[in-house]
Amino acid sequence: MLNIFLGGYEGIKNKWWEEIEPTIDGNAIEVKKEVIEAPKQKAGCSSIVSSKIFNRIPQNDLRPSNPNGPCLFRALLAAVEEKIGQAFTLNDMNKIKKNCSKEDSKYIGNEEEEFFVNNHAKVIKAALTFKGYKNATVTWSSPRKSTVSGNSDYTIRFIKSKGHFQLGDKDGNLLWEPYKYNNPDNAYTGKADGFNEVTISLGAKE
Repeated sequence: MLNIFLGGYEGIKNKWWEEIEPTIDGNAIEVKKEVIEAPKQKAGCSSIVSSKIFNRIPQNDLRPSNPNGPCLFRALLAAVEEKIGQAFTLNDMNKIKKNCSKEDSKYIGNEEEEFFVNNHAKVIKAALTFKGYKNATVTWSSPRKSTVSGNSDYTIRFIKSKGHFQLGDKDGNLLWEPYKYNNPDNAYTGKADGFNEVTISLGAKE
């Protein structure tokens, strides 16, 4: 018998049952699984969840000479990547940046920082339009809060001590770190201080 244990939250009651699952060669094996009751509290979750996008361009490549500024812009584009199941190329992101920084729109950019985000929903919408989703709708929650509803598609996690933004799942868990560290262990993976929630409806692609 093969026993599989999936780690859970401390203090949460576990439930067990037996299932029969096929192996690769077609034989049946008995597998024990643990079902974990999800906690109802959603205040700054600090788990790490798997993204379905594996070839994302880090924020460092947007401006190698000073990579610290584009984290929020990059996290917003990462939400779009997650929704459409496809990563942007560096050329794609530079074109989206150019569209967002036009004088008649100015979704990003101020006197101090060219990647400063002035309109979060419009940046997401611009990225969706670039990919052909001109009928998409975007909901951005404001102001930033310390808890999440769990009813959005994604969250943008804010790490106050670093002045840094990351992509999170709907429950605020870390989904993707925009900054590429020389040592990945230096990346912040703990509890976020604040969240904005993002919901995207793609609509028909043109």
